[in-house]
Amino acid sequence: MKNITKNLAKKILYTLYTPKLPQGRIQLGYIFHTEQIYDQKLFTQLLGFCESYQKITGKRPICTLMTGVNPLVAEGMKAHGVSAEDYVNRARQLSEVSTLGYHGHFWSEVSKLHDPSSQIKGRRAAEPALKTQFEKDLQWFKSNGLNHNGIYSGGWWFMSEQVQKLLVQHGFLLDFTFSKAPYFRNPYSQDLMQKNQIRIGEVCRIEEQLFCIQNFIGCHTTPFIGDFYRNMRKLLTEDEQPNSPIHGVVNSHDYDLDVVNTLKCIEALKKDPSVEFYDAQDFQSQLARKSKSIKSVSLSPDPGKHSKSVGPQRDHQTLE
Repeated sequence: MKNITKNLAKKILYTLYTPKLPQGRIQLGYIFHTEQIYDQKLFTQLLGFCESYQKITGKRPICTLMTGVNPLVAEGMKAHGVSAEDYVNRARQLSEVSTLGYHGHFWSEVSKLHDPSSQIKGRRAAEPALKTQFEKDLQWFKSNGLNHNGIYSGGWWFMSEQVQKLLVQHGFLLDFTFSKAPYFRNPYSQDLMQKNQIRIGEVCRIEEQLFCIQNFIGCHTTPFIGDFYRNMRKLLTEDEQPNSPIHGVVNSHDYDLDVVNTLKCIEALKKDPSVEFYDAQDFQSQLARKSKSIKSVSLSPDPGKHSKSVGPQRDHQTLE
């Protein structure tokens, strides 16, 4: 009864009031935190969504993927009877309809997956276990001939200087972990954006090469497109922002995707003259072209290491 009343109120509200995005151009992408493609139903749904999204927008969504050696994924694979080879084949199929990236979830003790105290998130300091898991994940991409395209998004929205240094070291190009939305905030990211006066929708560079693009909000689990516009407008007007292009993505997990309502929202956004859909290649090429005008953030040097940079270790193909 409560939901019926709420939906009726929204229907009346959006009949009288049509929320609009603020003035200015929004260059918008779509990213998945892809965590459960061992589930056949979710995997099939995700493939279909990616195909429909591309038909509407002319662009590919980004699917950042937890690897087959991630312990939480390995647990799910076992429960669903999915082999290591099956999981890799599903990742390959997904790469045909989306641009793959890497989605990292880490634990201080992998034997305690479901113990919150072991989950590396929030304001955790450098963790030796994180580096081990990070590099094991990258080796999985490499050994299976899968390209993460230098794209990263952090699980639990976790970011730290340790993660940023690993991303730079391994030649990553695009990070989609930063967010100013209340549900996605990470203390380290917030501190960095505040210290460097990074506004909503503003891109920054880490050590020249790594572009950090913000996640705006999740998309989109109600039948009212006005909900999306209202929440986006609320977020985008929190900071004073000039009428220059605003860059960012909206996001879903593969397991919480509302296909019907999300595609309705994407169709509405496609018709909105203030929105231009971007894919990973667009972000990379456009931001590289104007990189000198984008704020650059330097990381603290590692103690005991020579100060001269030897350049990133690139273990992936660049986007073409």
